[in-house]
Amino acid sequence: MPDANEIIRMLISSTGFIALFAFFEVLSRKNKLNPEEMRRVAHVTGTFFGLYVAVYFSKISFIVIASAFSLLMAVSHRKHIFNHIHGVSRKTYGEELLPLGLIASYLIAGSHPGIFIPAFLITGISDPINGFVIHKTKNMTLGFICFWTSAIIILFFSTPLTIFTACGVAFLIGIVERVSSYGTDNFFIPISVALLLSNIL
Repeated sequence: MPDANEIIRMLISSTGFIALFAFFEVLSRKNKLNPEEMRRVAHVTGTFFGLYVAVYFSKISFIVIASAFSLLMAVSHRKHIFNHIHGVSRKTYGEELLPLGLIASYLIAGSHPGIFIPAFLITGISDPINGFVIHKTKNMTLGFICFWTSAIIILFFSTPLTIFTACGVAFLIGIVERVSSYGTDNFFIPISVALLLSNIL
C-alpha cells in the first residue's frame, strides 16, 4: 500500500493534472479552439502524465490514478464537462479507454520500464501525429507513414531492437491503429506494443 507521503504526492499530482485540463477547457471555450486539435493536446498531456505516474509512483498508485481518470473521463463525457476533449463530431470512447490501455500495457510489461515506456510513448506521440496528419491532409496513407516512422524512432531509441525489427514492430502496431475504430486504438496500441516487446525482448 502507498505510504502517507506517496498518497500526498498522488493527490497533488492528480489535482494539478485536473487543473491543467480545466485550463485547457477555459482556453478552448474562450477562444473557440478546434476540438480535434485540443483533443490531441489532451491526449499527449494525459499519456505523459500517465508515464510520469508509472515511473515515479508505485504500481498500486499508478493503477488507482489511471482508473480514477478513466472514470473521470466517462463522467465528463456524459456530463459534457471537458468539451475540449469530447466536442468532436465523430463517435469515440478514446478518452475513457486511454487510461485503461495504459494500465493493461503496464501490467503486461510486468512494470518493466523497458517495455511500458515505449508503449506509452508510441500511444502518446505516434498516434496523435497520425491523427493530426490525417486531419490536415485527409490522406490516410500519409498518416500511416508518419505513425510508422515515429514509432520506429521511438522503438529504436528506447529499446535494444535493431532498426529492422523496429520497422517490423512499428508496422504491426500501425496496422492495429488503422483497424481500430471509435477510439479503441487508445486501448489496443499500448497493449499491442507491450505484447510484442514482451515476446521479443
